Amino acid sequence: MRGRTTGRLKTTRRNDGQARRVETFVIRVWTPAEPEREGPAALRGLVEHVRLGEQRPFDGGPELIAFLEASVVAPSQERRSDA
Repeated sequence: MRGRTTGRLKTTRRNDGQARRVETFVIRVWTPAEPEREGPAALRGLVEHVRLGEQRPFDGGPELIAFLEASVVAPSQERRSDA
């Protein structure tokens, strides 16, 4: 796959020749030094959308996934409404 920058978003060509948008995130994950309960440690951390510079703490997988989905879906919906 080859990538190129169009405007502010990087696109990646798939094998079928169609372009798709690529977003970049930095995810920092940590666990508490003292587990709060028995069982697997809670997933906690900070996620950053690199292009927008927006950061959000998360306390569990559902919060992390919600931020990622909102960050990826929102720009495509904005472009449709601008047309």
